[in-house]
Amino acid sequence: MDVEEKDKNKLMAFDMRCYQRVLNVRWQQKIMNEEIRKRMGSKRNIVQRIKERKFNLFGHICRMEDSRLVKEVVFGEIEG
Repeated sequence: MDVEEKDKNKLMAFDMRCYQRVLNVRWQQKIMNEEIRKRMGSKRNIVQRIKERKFNLFGHICRMEDSRLVKEVVFGEIEG
């Protein structure tokens, strides 16, 4: 398991712990993650939400004027 996969798993576990705390569900109750997500009304997990927000930010940066510093940093080339 690579570092990216470990980070993804930790994020998913944190997300589920937050949902469990909101719903006042203890781990001893053995309720499936899908059921907890259904109770919360959440269709996407935290990793999917992060990807969606990254794509939205990238689209926002693409639409910026070329003179903006953020766009220069994202699309700039390093000489040397």
